[in-house]
Amino acid sequence: MHSEHRKIVEAIEKQDGRAARDAMRKHLQNSLERVRALALASGVETTDAAQKATAASLFSDLKGSVAPTR
Repeated sequence: MHSEHRKIVEAIEKQDGRAARDAMRKHLQNSLERVRALALASGVETTDAAQKATAASLFSDLKGSVAPTR
């Protein structure tokens, strides 16, 4: 996880937007896989529909709390 963060920071420091986006996307994908593995190992299982509904609710809540960018 630390190496993923380091890659994001390095790309930002170099002002390489594409590399930063790619590194962040990879980090988020890996994080999702880590969370899914932990949930499965803990005996927590959900359906795709339940995951999508939870994500939709979360992002809906976040949209209201984030100031728009220009």
